[in-house]
Amino acid sequence: MTTVDVGLYVVVWQVRDPARARRVRDILRFAGQPVRSGVVEVAATPTRMRQLQEQIGVHLRDGDTVRIYPVCRSCRRGVRLFGDGDLAGLPVVWII
Repeated sequence: MTTVDVGLYVVVWQVRDPARARRVRDILRFAGQPVRSGVVEVAATPTRMRQLQEQIGVHLRDGDTVRIYPVCRSCRRGVRLFGDGDLAGLPVVWII
């Protein structure tokens, strides 16, 4: 069995144009778990994160912002959740 190096990332984004914002939102919603407007948790391999950056980058213009914060393994163990929701984890289904 192969070990998959999946990391947790918090992606924070703000896109000024509504049409481009919808496209970025759709890309990120498919890739991860929305936390709130403009914030998504993504569990992905480094390769998948590079692909997401390329997909999102096509839609960005001056004045738009995307920040990707990696959450290290020890920090992830320290995450505390209050209220509804779960921390993003491994996908239930892998599409190859």
